[in-house]
Amino acid sequence: MVKKLANISFLTLIIFSLFAGCNTTFFYHPTRLEYFNPDRMGFPSRDIWIKSKDGTSLHGFHIGATGLSASKNTLVLFFHGNAENISSHFISVAWMADRGYDLMMFDYRGFGRSDGEIAHSDVQDDVLAMLRAGDDFARRKGMKFVVYGQSLGGILAANGLIRWKSDPSYGQPDLLVLDSTFSSYSSIGASKMRGCLLPAFFLPYLILSDRHAVSGRLGLLAPLPLLVIHGDADDTVPVSFGRELFDEAAEPKRLIIAKGASHASWAGLGRSPIVSDFLSAMGEMLQRSH
Repeated sequence: MVKKLANISFLTLIIFSLFAGCNTTFFYHPTRLEYFNPDRMGFPSRDIWIKSKDGTSLHGFHIGATGLSASKNTLVLFFHGNAENISSHFISVAWMADRGYDLMMFDYRGFGRSDGEIAHSDVQDDVLAMLRAGDDFARRKGMKFVVYGQSLGGILAANGLIRWKSDPSYGQPDLLVLDSTFSSYSSIGASKMRGCLLPAFFLPYLILSDRHAVSGRLGLLAPLPLLVIHGDADDTVPVSFGRELFDEAAEPKRLIIAKGASHASWAGLGRSPIVSDFLSAMGEMLQRSH
């Protein structure tokens, strides 16, 4: 029995050693496929191309408010999660266009139509380029500016804002939304190993880098308003991570727990009753922003 347990632990060590020093393989699963087309689904869009710090071309698109509701004169810059690309992820927030919000989103390098190969450290620079592009668009149009990060996109967006804040070009958004996200790469990795043998449980803390994590640093974004939303049935990123984010952040902040919602699914394509709570909270926080 002892030998069997040792073999399991050793096998686990071998598997995780493949990821050692490399958050890229563990957290990013890009595809180049087109899953859905916004225009064919009734959301007119236009392609956008920007350059990252190293010159890599990044593809995105802008979806204007559809006119089904009065325009909120607000741009929502959306940062998607770890898999597929924006041609699938836009569906989770497209309903906001029907509520009067403009949407902008980009693919990180290696995703969708963006050039390059995925690398965790380089993605941090991609995020900065996206933030600047969104800020520039909102300023030129005289719009409010919301940064919205979902799942992995949340920690990327928050870290990008912390980095950008030290730059003279920083333009504080009017609101940061963190949806179903986490603040530490090693902690979310460890949560996936709960129930495993004790040595395996500690491996994520040894091999996953928190260099670009935001744990303990969210307060640096004050006085940027923060809205955290998380489903209490989320098995991918447990709701405890959302509560931790909220507790770490400075005021002004709001927390919405979506009862019965799984990972990043609380909106139900805009049909869920909690959507009205979310939009109400967002509207109130935007009204009080600078």
